[in-house]
Amino acid sequence: WWTGLGLGSVAQATASRFWDYGRLHNDYLQGYFEMGLIGILLGIGILIGLGRQILRAPMTTTLAGWCGVLASGLLLSAVSFPLYIAPLVLVLWLAWTATTALTYPGGLYAE
Repeated sequence: WWTGLGLGSVAQATASRFWDYGRLHNDYLQGYFEMGLIGILLGIGILIGLGRQILRAPMTTTLAGWCGVLASGLLLSAVSFPLYIAPLVLVLWLAWTATTALTYPGGLYAE
C-alpha cells in the first residue's frame, strides 16, 4: 500500500465477470490503488503548493474563475474520472496553467 500496484493496474485487477470496466469512478481511489500512499502524498503536496500561491496572490476575477474550474475538477474527481476524458483534461490543464501563471511571483501580476 506504500507504492501501489503501478499505473494502469486497475484495468487488470478489476477484470472479472462481475465488473470489467477498467477504471474506478473515483480518481483519488484509483490514484491510491495505482501509486500508493507515496504518490497520493506527492499529489497532495503539489496541490498545497498551488493553494499557498493562490492565497498569497491578489484575487482577481480571472483568478477566481480559474480557481473555480480547478475546484470543480477536484470535486468531479471524487465521483468520476475526468483525468481520463481528453476534453476535461485539456480544460483542467488550462486552469492549472492559468492559475500558476496568475499567481507566480514575478508573473503577470507582479508588483
